[in-house]
Amino acid sequence: MLGELVDEADRAVFIEQERQLLYVACTRAREQLLVTYSGKPSRFFFHNQDQAEKVKIVDYR
Repeated sequence: MLGELVDEADRAVFIEQERQLLYVACTRAREQLLVTYSGKPSRFFFHNQDQAEKVKIVDYR
């Protein structure tokens, strides 16, 4: 879907909506949250090193 958007404003709105959806999903976790990914992690994680240090990353490969 993102690849289909040509206008930069539309792309920015789409990316912000995706970020908000991930935020809502993550904040609904009660005790633990397991986030998995294939390939490259989401651009929405780890805006700075301080955030990255608070997360335990497990490589299941």
